[in-house]
Order: sequence, then structure tokens, then C-alpha cells
Amino acid sequence: FYFVYSGSLKVQKSKKGGNMYEVGRLYSGDYFGELAVINNSKRLARITTLTSAIVLEIPRQSFYECFHDTPKIIAEFIIRMKGKHVDLKSILQHNESKALFKVHLEKEHGGENLIFYDAITKFEESYESYNCKEVADQVSNIMETFLDNEAQHAVNRSHRTYTAVQEQVEAKKYSKNMFAQAQTEILQLMESDVFQRFKNTSVFSTLMVQLRSYDDLDVQLLA
Repeated sequence: FYFVYSGSLKVQKSKKGGNMYEVGRLYSGDYFGELAVINNSKRLARITTLTSAIVLEIPRQSFYECFHDTPKIIAEFIIRMKGKHVDLKSILQHNESKALFKVHLEKEHGGENLIFYDAITKFEESYESYNCKEVADQVSNIMETFLDNEAQHAVNRSHRTYTAVQEQVEAKKYSKNMFAQAQTEILQLMESDVFQRFKNTSVFSTLMVQLRSYDDLDVQLLA
């Protein structure tokens, strides 16, 4: 994995006849090589310098050590690799992509789904730091805001899931993952519906260009 500290570089790929053609340029702050590292595959492009440049190298093992606890950075790598085939969860772990999806979601009047998804993520991440009363308060707030029949921002959870969660609440058997199934259902609902329409927008296409996502040819070469 390589990080461009300074300078400019040219990215080239090979045609069937062996001739090289330019597909892009890299500048300070850009990076390359993540596809080969993550997939343990051959490199798909040739990188050459256009000016004097400083490029920092991160070996494969160090790459995983550096980014193991930073899912937001890994998410960008995954988005670049999957391109138009990217999953919603990866989009939601990448701040810029998530913000664009949020705008689209709100235009379709589905903003409560993402608010709920984020609330459950925060609940799970913070669970160990809560005392008993704080856990109970958080659970009550989530139920009243999103899951109860008269919830302020009701989400479309299944009756079966709601019943299972409600039984835990009534028994006061709280757990870190007590809302996990409801969150999964809402994620799947967004992914199968509004996210597919988002992927057909010019906003999504522009995002893929900005992130320099790999084309279908690149993905096929990995098979």
C-alpha cells in the first residue's frame, strides 16, 4: 500500500495488445495499492512519477495493523473495489458517502430509518460504558422513539422482532445486541429499496468517480 506524500504520478493500464494508456493521475494525499493488498492479487496498473515525488510504503502486515481499528478507512477501500456493486453498510461507514445517501433518503421521506440505524450503532458502541439506569433509559428512549406502535419516528420493523425486543424490555433483560435484529431489518429494507435508486443517481456516479472506484474489468481480473 502506498501513500503519496508529495509530487504527481501517472496511472496507466495495459490494453490487450500490450500498449499502455493513461487512466488517471495521483497527487499529494492520494494512495494506491490497496486492492492488491486486501485481495492478495496482482497489481492492475502501472504507476510512474511525473515530477519529483515522495511516496510512503506500508507493507501488507503493517497495513492491517494500521487500519484494523479504523472501519471508516477500510470502508473507502471497499467502496473503491466494489464500485457500483458496493453494499449499503460500507457506504454508511464512510462519512462523505453516508452524507450523500442521507440527503437522498430524506428526499424520499425515509430519514427515520438512518436515524434509527445510527442510534442502535451508538447504543452498541457505548453499552459497556453505561450504568444500569443509563441502559434502561437508552432502551426506553429507543423503544418510544422508533419501535413502539405509537413511536415518534416509527420504523418498519417486523412484528416478530418487536415482540422479541418487548419481552426483553418487560423482563428488564437488557443486552448490548438486543436491537441487532431490528437494525438488520432496517438496513436490509433500505438496501433493497431506496439504496438501489440512490445508486442510479448522478450523485452516486460522481461519488464513484471522486473515489476512483475500479471498473468492471478490474473486478473481473480478481476472479
